[in-house]
Amino acid sequence: MDVLVRDYGVRKVVSDEVVGIYRSILKESRQFFDPNVRQFINVYARMRFEQWRRLDHDGKKLRKLHTARKYLSLLRRANAGIRKPILKVL
Repeated sequence: MDVLVRDYGVRKVVSDEVVGIYRSILKESRQFFDPNVRQFINVYARMRFEQWRRLDHDGKKLRKLHTARKYLSLLRRANAGIRKPILKVL
């Protein structure tokens, strides 16, 4: 694995990191103002994380992890009351 990290910049995705992001998304969804949106975010996040659960390629895992981080950032900004992220979530 060290050769991959050195040559290609690919690192192993740790499952604790993935679980942490998933839990953070669920936590942020609990703070959302509309109960229907909260439920949608929970179902959508669960569906997406289950869909990519058995992904084997580390490069693809990193891309999916990056997408999850962007979505989490979007949720945090929406909960802060910024209008544009709210519209993207909805």
